[in-house]
Amino acid sequence: MIKPSYKNYKNTAIRPEKSQADITRELNRYGIYEVQHTDQKGRFSVAFRVELEEVPIPLMIRIDVPYNKEKDTEDYLGWKNQRVLYRTSFYYIKALLNSWDNGLKTFTEIFMPHLVLPGGGTVEQMLLPKLQKAITEGKMKDVPLLADPETEPEIPKIPKYKRGKVIEVK
Repeated sequence: MIKPSYKNYKNTAIRPEKSQADITRELNRYGIYEVQHTDQKGRFSVAFRVELEEVPIPLMIRIDVPYNKEKDTEDYLGWKNQRVLYRTSFYYIKALLNSWDNGLKTFTEIFMPHLVLPGGGTVEQMLLPKLQKAITEGKMKDVPLLADPETEPEIPKIPKYKRGKVIEVK
């Protein structure tokens, strides 16, 4: 696969603070009010806490975006790449929420890479290094794209929860 060389939003004049406010506002539309924007060395993050009927406990979601301020250029609107990354993050989060809202997948399926685990890392941070290691060591050579219908494992039934109690198993 070839990654395209163009960048969406490369000429955006929308400041990061406005994109942060837009992200928070979009999450608020879905009843998510505990939102945190964090700048760290080498990245920035958007984190939020969500309570769902499909899961008995609140979930923490954190979307980490790599960002190197030393490699960014400053203009009269601020840091250019930071503006692009924040605007892209806004539309990314909006698309994920839209996918859930329209029933494409469950919330946990859509946000799974960004689920915060008990140690503080995300599923993505835990799983990707192991997957990359398996690929480079050649342990993933014979992974079929589609499972054999004769040996396909049964899909587990997903319980639905309401106030911590199972109300239905599909």
